[in-house]
Amino acid sequence: MKKKKKSLPWQDEFNEVPFDPGGPEAHLKYRCKRCGYSEWVPAWVIDEFAMGEKMRHGESPETCCPKCPGAMAYTGESADM
Repeated sequence: MKKKKKSLPWQDEFNEVPFDPGGPEAHLKYRCKRCGYSEWVPAWVIDEFAMGEKMRHGESPETCCPKCPGAMAYTGESADM
């Protein structure tokens, strides 16, 4: 008799992992105000900041630059990757 494979806690009856969009994921471009370094940030990461004070006032959240002590801000660019 073949053993039934045990499901992992985060898998549902269709064997899908939650939070998997199943296609291209939206990214937002952020640029450092100090050194100009830029990178694409997954939109869901920015959504996590949505509970922060700045989002309550309609502003995009700023993040710290990984290259210098400057602040990174949204450039207005977005793309599906």
